[in-house]
Amino acid sequence: MDELSDAMLKEVDQAKRDKMIADAWALAVADMPTCRCIHQLIVWSMSDKVTIPIFANDSPNFKYSKMK
Repeated sequence: MDELSDAMLKEVDQAKRDKMIADAWALAVADMPTCRCIHQLIVWSMSDKVTIPIFANDSPNFKYSKMK
């Protein structure tokens, strides 16, 4: 990977450089570890009198809450 990265910086032929990039990407993908993560969806309930947006971190952000 290091040799490909160094060679890419010096190569002026676009086709050769694209091939080097594809080769480097193939190496990176082949060596990429996987992490099987579980994303638990948390359900929030609210009153009709209060609106609180839920963000990606699954927690209510009271800063953006609105009272009706």
